[in-house]
Amino acid sequence: MFFKIFVFNFLFLLLSCNKQNKVDAQFVINMELVSFNDKEIQIFYLLNVDDSYSEENSIKRFVRGSENVQEISFFLENGIKPKNFRIDFDGPSSDSIELKSFCFKYNDQFFTGNDEMYLDLFEANINVSYDKEKKMFFFEEFDGFYDPAFVGNQYLNSKIVKLFVPNIYEFDQK
Repeated sequence: MFFKIFVFNFLFLLLSCNKQNKVDAQFVINMELVSFNDKEIQIFYLLNVDDSYSEENSIKRFVRGSENVQEISFFLENGIKPKNFRIDFDGPSSDSIELKSFCFKYNDQFFTGNDEMYLDLFEANINVSYDKEKKMFFFEEFDGFYDPAFVGNQYLNSKIVKLFVPNIYEFDQK
C-alpha cells in the first residue's frame, strides 16, 4: 500500500512539475512628453552590460509635434531582459522636449520617474542641455555634430535589473 501511494505521488509530482508554464513577460517603456516638432525617438537596448548599442536591438517611434502631452510606448519582444538603454532623438536642430514622466515595466514590476529623476538615470551627450526652470531638454548642434542622445548609466542598470524578479515558471527554451 505504501508503495502504491509513493508511486502515485511521484507520478503526480512528475506530471504537474513538467507543465510548461512559460510566462510571456514583456519589457515596456512609457514616456509622457511634449514634443514641439515632429521627431523620431529610437530606443537602443543592451542584452549584456558589455555589449555595444546596435540597430538590431532598437525600436523606433515617430512622434508628431504638438503642444499637448503625448504618451509614447516602446514594447520589447517577449522575454527580453535589457541591461541598459540609449535614447536618441532625431528631429530638427534647435529643438526641445518636455519630459513629464517615464515608466520602465517588466511583468508586474515597474519604476517611474519625472524629468529630474531622468537626469540621475541617464547621461546626456553634448547636444542636450536641461533648463530646470522651464523643465525642458534642449537639443542643439555642437561643432557641426547633431545627434541628441541619453545613455543609461550604472544607476539605471541597477534599477532595471531589480525588475526581473525570479519566476518559478519562467524558463529558457534554447
